Amino acid sequence: MNAEEIEVCIEKYGTDIYRFCCFLTGSRTLADDLYQDTFLKALEIDKTIAVEEAKKYLIGITANLWKNQWRKEKRRQKIAPSHVLKEEDLSDSPSEYSAATTPDLLTSCIHRETSAMLRAAIHDLPEKYRVIVLMYYSVDLSTKEIAEQLHISKGTVTSRLQRSREKIKEKLEEMGYER
Repeated sequence: MNAEEIEVCIEKYGTDIYRFCCFLTGSRTLADDLYQDTFLKALEIDKTIAVEEAKKYLIGITANLWKNQWRKEKRRQKIAPSHVLKEEDLSDSPSEYSAATTPDLLTSCIHRETSAMLRAAIHDLPEKYRVIVLMYYSVDLSTKEIAEQLHISKGTVTSRLQRSREKIKEKLEEMGYER
């Protein structure tokens, strides 16, 4: 992609890609770096992509960059373990549902608590499951598109998505969530 195409993609899909980076990393600082690396990598590849395919392409780059960074960090931790303090919690960001837009304060509180529990359950998933869940639910990619971007089979994506749902359900039940 050239610089002009990158600018169009940032304007059109920048928010979605940044949100995906935040979900993956769990940290705004790391998300900023991943976001920038994604567009730099797209610029380096210098491949012409149709505008309607650009979002999937950029999400694939983001997921693969994150996977590589995550693997490097895991290898480093095996060699020289270090304890890292957790950065700011993304749940501190303003919710799309505020008390002003929700007529009932109780409903608003329940929604926030449920969202926090769900985020925690997703965060606790193993990386190979978490990436697929986030690509499927937060970016709305199909299983076929995820498979293409991660270079794995569609069956693997489907089975990991199903396994993720089961793990999330188990975790939510442990946390006391009732339907």
